[in-house]
Amino acid sequence: MTKQTQFSLYGIHEFIKTIKTQAEARQYAIDWQNWVSENENISYAELAEWGAIFEDLATRFDLTDEFKENAII
Repeated sequence: MTKQTQFSLYGIHEFIKTIKTQAEARQYAIDWQNWVSENENISYAELAEWGAIFEDLATRFDLTDEFKENAII
């Protein structure tokens, strides 16, 4: 999956289900941060939706403190 599709909100909930480990969730968050820092066209609505996605991942993999510390959520 390319970064363009990997970070598209279309179908993201199905993709998120494929993340099975804490390490995969952490790496996805790192990759997303890199992608979003290069993307000038992200709206507040998209940012809010991503926040909800990462809240779910953080809860699922006990990464809430780490994600907050790194400004992911």
